Amino acid sequence: MDWYKGRIHHIQYKWHEGFVAWLLHRITGLLLIIYLFMHEWVISTLQSPASFNSAMAVLENPVFKVLELGLWLVASYHAINGLRVILVNFLGAAERDNYVGNVWIFWVIFAIVFIAGAIPMVMHL
Repeated sequence: MDWYKGRIHHIQYKWHEGFVAWLLHRITGLLLIIYLFMHEWVISTLQSPASFNSAMAVLENPVFKVLELGLWLVASYHAINGLRVILVNFLGAAERDNYVGNVWIFWVIFAIVFIAGAIPMVMHL
């Protein structure tokens, strides 16, 4: 256990591909929970056609279009990395000799999925 180095109350994290994927998965999960509560709050305030129209006018702002692109980034990463976690946990993809390669493969898949979904969003900015 050379990563522990005899320290009783201190664990040193190593910044490698798997740790970064784990950390980003937790961060994107928290961001999605925050988005969910904000989304429900906005929907609960839309009680009349006038309030709906005013909310839609605000949401058509280009700033919200960029935030929508950020939501796609967060949701697509979390979904693709969730598939990787399923493979690691249930199909034995966590072997040390192929683990780093698996993380990189899923980052490439995430990039392809994100770009494929982002192109139509950017074209409508």
